[in-house]
Amino acid sequence: MKVLVIGGGMYGCHIALSLKNKYIEVDLFEKNKELFLESSGKNQYRLHQGFHYARNYITRNQSKKGFDIFLNFYEEFTKRVSKNYYFVPKENSLIDFGTYISIFSNEKYDFEVLSKENFSFLNEIEGGFLVDERVIDVDGLREMFSEELRDVIKYESEVSPSELGVLKSKYDYIIDCTWGRLLKPFECKYELTHLCYVKTKTKNHPAITLVDGPLWSLYPTSKDNIYTLSSVVNTPLFKDEDLDEILNYKSKLTEDYLLSNYDKMVVEVEKNYKKYRNEFSLEGHQISIKTKPIGNSDPRDCRIFKNDNVISIFSGKIDTFYIAEDYINKLLK
Repeated sequence: MKVLVIGGGMYGCHIALSLKNKYIEVDLFEKNKELFLESSGKNQYRLHQGFHYARNYITRNQSKKGFDIFLNFYEEFTKRVSKNYYFVPKENSLIDFGTYISIFSNEKYDFEVLSKENFSFLNEIEGGFLVDERVIDVDGLREMFSEELRDVIKYESEVSPSELGVLKSKYDYIIDCTWGRLLKPFECKYELTHLCYVKTKTKNHPAITLVDGPLWSLYPTSKDNIYTLSSVVNTPLFKDEDLDEILNYKSKLTEDYLLSNYDKMVVEVEKNYKKYRNEFSLEGHQISIKTKPIGNSDPRDCRIFKNDNVISIFSGKIDTFYIAEDYINKLLK
């Protein structure tokens, strides 16, 4: 049997390595000169259990299970975030603190409700809680997969839809891990996003996530004192169902535009964290393209579509690769 995997992100690399370890002949096509240069390498580097998704049961359930599975495979490429805080603000949250806590208590999630002393540096907060999360070492994953898959990766090998017909005759299965760049078998939108890298003056500054709704978060990276700043309102720069429109908009981005957008994020943060500018400074920008299902509950669950011998995989979370792997293992059996 011969299988082609298209896309060298987390899903493509994990699936290719799984197939290789089963002694299945596999090729991995990656359009860039390195792995993890698209969405898998441009995000908050966050391994979480689903506390973001109080409004979507499927997504949080998959994330909770995926957290443990990811650690089972790749724990050495993660680092525990010792002070990982979630907060529900008094205004702007779509769910009040009591409802939020009751959802996760009922589903037996592990968390610790914080006393007010733990978040005295913030204002207009109804309540908060501490949870176990990890930050992912993407550079370490890239290095490991590059070595383990060195004999099956074909870099700078971008596949167009018109080339699929020929490839389908050469491979028993094609696994599309391009997140809608190659095929788009369900209703979704593309989103050009802007995260900011910011540097803190304080060692081991808490990770802060405000939930649930159009809010913001500060999350550490694997680099000392460097965090990502993300905003539900201002991180998305442009949305469209046409990928070419997204790429055109991206090509016109300027530094002044990004600085202006960062200032908007800061204004948003300062509503709850007034001393943010004293604590953090801008270090750089991260620009990425996300593929998201259309839905008011913010679904980020893993979805799989099969058309002939082409399998297309979609997911908004880095840790639900196990769902795609299970599907492919059953198919190949």
